[in-house]
Amino acid sequence: MPIPQIISKLHKISKYMLPKTKIFITIIFFTLLLASCEPEEFKTKGVVLEELSPEYAIPIVNSNLSLDNLISNTSTGFIRKQNDGFLSMVYRGTMQSSKAEEIINIADQNYIKKVNLTLSQANALNNGQQQVIEFQTIQGFNAGGREIDSIWLKAGTYATQLESMIKTSGTINVTIVDAIKNSTQLIAQIPFNYQGNLPVNGAQYLPLVGFHWDMTKGGQGYNEIRINYSITLNPTTETINAGDEIQISTAFQGIKFSRFYGYIGKIDLFDNKDTIDMSIFDNSKTGNFSIDDAIIKIKTGNSFGAEITGGITNLEGYTKGSGNYTITNPPNPLPIKTPTISEAGKFVYDSAIMNKSNSNVPQVINNKPKQIIFQAFIKVNPSGKLQRNFVTDNSQLKIDIEIELPLYGTAQNMVMEEEQKTELEMPEDEEIVENLMIRFTGNNGFPIDLSTQVYFADSFNVVFDSLFSNINYKFLEAAQVGSDGKVTVPTNKTTDIMFDKERAKRLSKLSKIKIRAELSTLNNSGVYPSVKLYSNYKLGIKIGIKTKLNLKLKNL
Repeated sequence: MPIPQIISKLHKISKYMLPKTKIFITIIFFTLLLASCEPEEFKTKGVVLEELSPEYAIPIVNSNLSLDNLISNTSTGFIRKQNDGFLSMVYRGTMQSSKAEEIINIADQNYIKKVNLTLSQANALNNGQQQVIEFQTIQGFNAGGREIDSIWLKAGTYATQLESMIKTSGTINVTIVDAIKNSTQLIAQIPFNYQGNLPVNGAQYLPLVGFHWDMTKGGQGYNEIRINYSITLNPTTETINAGDEIQISTAFQGIKFSRFYGYIGKIDLFDNKDTIDMSIFDNSKTGNFSIDDAIIKIKTGNSFGAEITGGITNLEGYTKGSGNYTITNPPNPLPIKTPTISEAGKFVYDSAIMNKSNSNVPQVINNKPKQIIFQAFIKVNPSGKLQRNFVTDNSQLKIDIEIELPLYGTAQNMVMEEEQKTELEMPEDEEIVENLMIRFTGNNGFPIDLSTQVYFADSFNVVFDSLFSNINYKFLEAAQVGSDGKVTVPTNKTTDIMFDKERAKRLSKLSKIKIRAELSTLNNSGVYPSVKLYSNYKLGIKIGIKTKLNLKLKNL
């Protein structure tokens, strides 16, 4: 076979083998992290294997990985690194209330004022004298049980309409005395013109955006608005009668506030249940696992300027088939701060911590729960009008539940299992491959023993081969640690796995890889001391495939 064709065959083998080998190595690293953190993409470099013609080495992986390389966030958790590189696995859940603008709805307001001419006013108009009628009303503002001292408006319309049965023209000004924008009052100015027909109509519509509206000036101290009316009637030659009427309709529609001062009422903000998925235990089947301390931090953020109370009504770990494990001593009441008036619109925070000193959190976590279930309630102004309130449209209350698992502990005979769909396309000319050898060279800087087995299954999920002859092949032994739990000496190992011609051919029906990994922290004569995981621990991996080809060379 000509040399160019040989090179082409080798290229195909490299192309088909490379991505599937990455899948296997990636899943092994899942187990090393004790979590579901996907590693960064491996970078392929040359692997030097002895070359004896007609044997050819195909480089697959030459990587020196640390946890810094492997750390990536998942949908349910992330890795936290301290300044010294010590690592914790963190899971979070969040509850949050609706925003104040979604809770506090302000109804449309409608007012009608009728004005009837007196006899003297009618006579004056009949005698060619202009008449100006001025008066003020105080109207109650319907806030649905809430009390508005003042509000800043971000939306809404001020609509003023008139219907006159007086046979003359004129102008009407309707002023909302205490609604101010840029030092200017909210005024509707509506000219009307009598043209021989009644009624005479007019209207004006003004946006409310940007107005600050004070409702404390009416005497009651809240929910009252002052409206000034000024009606100018022009002299006319028409006959004007006492009792002739003008009707003025005033409406406030679609009101939305940006700030609200007053009393927002008693509100059950929420009483919700939620779960946090603990993906660190997703693939764990058997064995003992312990973390020396686990921490639950409950953090509240509040931007309601009101009396707030809340509590935890349920906090537990749950694993299907194993039951629920109640977490004791949750903070009740919840620590919740209230912003000051100068902090209006800002979140203020408070928190409580549960750990081994005040709760059974570590014991529950060491039962390997798949979920943490929590339920909490929040009430606003539960005692009534103890204080005046202030909120913005975006005021909200949030509860963050953070579960932190410092990676300081032990693992004993923990079995992790994973499946991956895959395929391995062999060269079209299968007879060219005499055998395949996969070489693993590892340098383990982690204090974790890794025993592993890889099963090859076809499209019917039938296992037809396995990578190692030993079901629990110890791929890498744990590195040695000192008294402080840190690694002192890494371990090294090289393993060759040979595939003869027939075994290599069977790989063509590969459809699924099943990985079974058993891991334990460093075992000192049956004692499993607690160890720590740091971000600078390294795992050196070199992987290569060496193939022996069955070549028939023609004489040149």
